[in-house]
Amino acid sequence: MKAIHITSERLNTQACTDAVTYDGAGGIVVFVGTVRNATKGKAVMHLDFEAYEKMALKEMEKIANTARERWGLYDMYIHHRTGN
Repeated sequence: MKAIHITSERLNTQACTDAVTYDGAGGIVVFVGTVRNATKGKAVMHLDFEAYEKMALKEMEKIANTARERWGLYDMYIHHRTGN
């Protein structure tokens, strides 16, 4: 199974975990990126993430396929958020 999504809604890490949890799973990894409060000595006041959805989905599909081929992953759930 492979699920890849882009949304402007708040991400639900539990839903991601639930999507790949099964009795034969040897492990589950969840990565959550956060925004620093400053960069290069300047305060970060606001970020807005954009995506050209068609291209982003295609690239995430490539990443998923590479991970499956390289490490033999069984299930994968990639969920990416846009917006602020």
